[in-house]
Amino acid sequence: MFQNLQQEIAKFLVHIVSNDNLQVKGELSEYNLANLSVGQEVTFTSKVYPDKTWNGKISYISNYPKNSNEASSSLAGSNTGSKYPIYGRCN
Repeated sequence: MFQNLQQEIAKFLVHIVSNDNLQVKGELSEYNLANLSVGQEVTFTSKVYPDKTWNGKISYISNYPKNSNEASSSLAGSNTGSKYPIYGRCN
């Protein structure tokens, strides 16, 4: 189960917010919302640098989907589901 969770999480679209203290911004599926929590230690990877990893912690997970239009469209037949903003900070 843990490996499947890692594979699902690896599908995030991530943006580097700061070069000083590396911060990561992504989106979490509703399915994985219950499996992660603020303060949880994580390992970040990059498609650009596949051999490099960064350790850090989840600093924020939204309780609400990215916007209400996306949430309602997921109910209307889209298979993408709701996406919840998530932020992490590297050590």
